Amino acid sequence: MFNAHPLVVLNPKTNTYTYKHEYQVRSPDELLKEIKMRGKEGSGISIKQLKETFPTAVQVIEEFEKEGKVLVMRTSKEAQPRLVFWNDVPENQGGKKVEDEFLSLWADLHNPVEADLLRSLERDGLQATASESLPIKPLPTKKKGKKPRTSTRPAKITNTHLAIDLSKDFVKS
Repeated sequence: MFNAHPLVVLNPKTNTYTYKHEYQVRSPDELLKEIKMRGKEGSGISIKQLKETFPTAVQVIEEFEKEGKVLVMRTSKEAQPRLVFWNDVPENQGGKKVEDEFLSLWADLHNPVEADLLRSLERDGLQATASESLPIKPLPTKKKGKKPRTSTRPAKITNTHLAIDLSKDFVKS
């Protein structure tokens, strides 16, 4: 049953099953090689997945970051490492560390809504180059329509389960 599963490996010597992690990292050197290999592909590695295989990955990655070998992307609130990337241009080869002020300014930037952007360009006498200038239409307002009236007439009650015709007069005169 487990033999066919791609994420489970059988150890024939001990006849036990083990989980096959996405990254097979056991030492700091292997970790650096893996980060470098993924960096050449243009992608980073999730710290959460690295911790499954290599429990001391966070400490090792922080050391690599201090040495300038890797770049670490952190969470915005707790500043915990989230992704790690290979640093193609370390500081000793002309690369520069991104300043904290720039990072905070970058995080504060928000893209405006496209309609607002087109209005502000038009107001300044400019035109968007990638799209045609479309006339800005006001948002449609909901029209109040007549509500369907519910019937207030009482429903005709028929007692079909009775064998008596209620429309006849049964009083003998």
